[in-house]
Amino acid sequence: MTERHTQLDGERLSRVGVRAKVLSLAVAAALAPALLVGAASYFAAQSILLEKTTGELAGRTEAVVHIIDSWVAERRQDVEIFGSSFVVTEGLARPSSVGAPSSTRIRDYLQQVQERSPLYQTLSVIDAAGRPVARAGSGEMPPPADGGGARILWIEGAGEEPVLYLDQPIRGAGEAQVGTLLAAGALGSLWQRLSPELATHAGGLRLATPLARASFARNGLPAWEKAPFPGFERCRGPAPVVSHYRTESGVDVLGACRAVTGVDLVVVQEVEATTAFASVRELRNTVLLIALAGALLVAAFAWALVVRLIRPIEALVEGARAVSGGDYSHEVRVLSRDEFGYVCAVFNEMTRALRATHGQLEKMARTDELTGLFNRRHLDAALEAELARARRDGAPLGVLMLDLDHFKAFNDRFGHPEGDARLRAVAELLRGQLRPTDTVARYGGEEFTVLLPGSPQGESARIAERIRRRLGELRSGTANAVTTGSFGLAEWPDDGETAKELIAAADAALYEAKRRGRDQIVLAGALEQAR
Repeated sequence: MTERHTQLDGERLSRVGVRAKVLSLAVAAALAPALLVGAASYFAAQSILLEKTTGELAGRTEAVVHIIDSWVAERRQDVEIFGSSFVVTEGLARPSSVGAPSSTRIRDYLQQVQERSPLYQTLSVIDAAGRPVARAGSGEMPPPADGGGARILWIEGAGEEPVLYLDQPIRGAGEAQVGTLLAAGALGSLWQRLSPELATHAGGLRLATPLARASFARNGLPAWEKAPFPGFERCRGPAPVVSHYRTESGVDVLGACRAVTGVDLVVVQEVEATTAFASVRELRNTVLLIALAGALLVAAFAWALVVRLIRPIEALVEGARAVSGGDYSHEVRVLSRDEFGYVCAVFNEMTRALRATHGQLEKMARTDELTGLFNRRHLDAALEAELARARRDGAPLGVLMLDLDHFKAFNDRFGHPEGDARLRAVAELLRGQLRPTDTVARYGGEEFTVLLPGSPQGESARIAERIRRRLGELRSGTANAVTTGSFGLAEWPDDGETAKELIAAADAALYEAKRRGRDQIVLAGALEQAR
């Protein structure tokens, strides 16, 4: 039983396996193209968006650099005009003039320039030897750079933000340098010039000098801190450098940076990667949702298809299980007209053929081929069943054994065909004289056994006597010979408790009837008493 349950469990697992395989294949077939197309679309869109974003960052960086370049050029032009004044050049060429020292005139001139251009916090003139000549305004002035130029520097104590420093050579007659004009200007006007750009991209714009850096708020004003900008040297090239990196605070950004021409200043434009790739993420999520919806739809369709495909297979499996258990009447319901339906119909034809064959085999296994009566094998099973019923109900059970007298001599005289005809006639006679509840079997050769359930000994004896008289009247075949028989009758439980004991008692009574001269009935109980 355990082995059979194991086999059945294996069959159930096999069926579940078929469902899982078909569903997995269907879902994979739906997901794979969607995911592949989605992945290709995602990476293509990411590449296009990256190219577009980096281009925009580079363009905005170039725009800011151009604005600063223009502003610095204007400041240089201012200083060049200031330094080319006759008061400055003549004052440096002639240390003193009529009525006042040259330094006083130059200082007054510088103060007037400051009044007209308040952007310049400090103006200073030094001679060719580097000695101070005149000064307007306060604030520390760094030494001039070689060759002049513009610098944005942060000097301790000079304020909360760097200052623009300009060096303009002052040339006298013959273009000889007679001194230098130094100017320090605030960057406030630069922030005003950048206001259109800051209005839209303030959060992503950063400025950096070798020692300081600034980020802009929405109000357009920078917040400076004295700290170097990582990658400052990398951004000194003539073209914007675009890269993907993490800031010091751990934010993933795309950034473009470029140095301002002639000024030690770097412009940085940044945008958070999450913001830059937001549309790509939306595309990815949309593709995933579409793929999931498609997979669910295909899974539902595949489930319906699997149920339709598996149901005939399950019916066939159940049918095979029933047939293997001996139920040849089981037939499979034909649910379709396709190949599965054809297989189910063929299976039903097979079970009908098996049922017919099994019936024939079963009949052959339990009946005697010559007489059509039950054989000894069936008799043994029937006797056990009748004994069980008799024990349960407490009803009597008679066992009658019959042996044809001188049958061998009959065969020797008339031949075996006549003997077979005589056996068939006796079998027909027995069937005609017995009740439907009685069982008659050919025990072997010319011996017959009759089971008489529910018959007391007296009724069993009357049945035996009736059979004996009818047997004497029997004529069969061409041989007009009288047929007689010897009978032995045993009864449960008086003559035996088991099948073996009852057969032995009836057989002993039969042989006693033959010993006494044949053609008579001997009761097993009377024989025991006689002994």
